Amino acid sequence: MKWFAVALNILLLVVVSIMILSNSPSSEKDWLLALLLLAAPIASLAAILLTSQENLLSLYLRRKALEEKQRIKALERQ
Repeated sequence: MKWFAVALNILLLVVVSIMILSNSPSSEKDWLLALLLLAAPIASLAAILLTSQENLLSLYLRRKALEEKQRIKALERQ
């Protein structure tokens, strides 16, 4: 899922860049919109690629899975 999000962000960067190059923004508001359209996927890519794999949700789910395995092993011993 992570690599799918990265691919979509890169695709968005390419499409927005092509649109900006083909239709050069003329006013200040157009330039601001163009910069925001480029900054959003760049920030998203940085967040995806620079965050660690160990977030609270993944740690919680891993702990619950290990607890369940221990319960199963304890029941098998009886």
